[in-house]
Amino acid sequence: MRNLDLRVLGGILLILVGGLILLQTTGILTGDAGNVIWAVVFTAAGAFLTYFYFRHKSQWWVLIPGIALLGLALSNILHLLFPGAGNYDGLIVLGSIGLSFLTIYLNNRSQWWAVIPAGALLTLGIIDVLDEFSIRGFDTDGLLFLGLGLTFLLLSVIPTSGERLKWGIYPAIPLLLFGLFLSFEADQYLNYVWPALIILVGLYVLIKTLVKR
Repeated sequence: MRNLDLRVLGGILLILVGGLILLQTTGILTGDAGNVIWAVVFTAAGAFLTYFYFRHKSQWWVLIPGIALLGLALSNILHLLFPGAGNYDGLIVLGSIGLSFLTIYLNNRSQWWAVIPAGALLTLGIIDVLDEFSIRGFDTDGLLFLGLGLTFLLLSVIPTSGERLKWGIYPAIPLLLFGLFLSFEADQYLNYVWPALIILVGLYVLIKTLVKR
């Protein structure tokens, strides 16, 4: 019955989307009217998929397109209310998909892997917004590494259904350092930082081994 419900919705959604595209292509549906209808379709489909997930949480993948469609609906609504809101499309859409992964984790702590795409997508959304502005002495190229570093750092402390994921600290540190250097245009110092970082890691491994003995 669950798969039947999804197939019925998928069929209806495809028919609606195809019909809307055809109406826009032929010039029958234009302007704000098109945005309103798209927003209604996206909201209805997204709400159904999200509701379906909370009724059948084992089907976790349904939540990803569900919240993504709600994000697209929100983007269309903002375009109607605030014509200059186009700068935030990336944050809204990518952030909504990231939120779906975060929700998957919050509803099932054993699915800790969902935190990684959640952090990555939210970071990309923030980068998309900041790229519209010019901040002196700051380069958004490093933000991706900072976001990923913070994600892995978070991963090392969040609760899971098993043991704490302490290993997350190891990719977090180099990602954060690399992101900081790229963000603040200090990459000319990387030739000194990487050897120092390798030495510090070596000292950590050596001390930890000697202490155990």
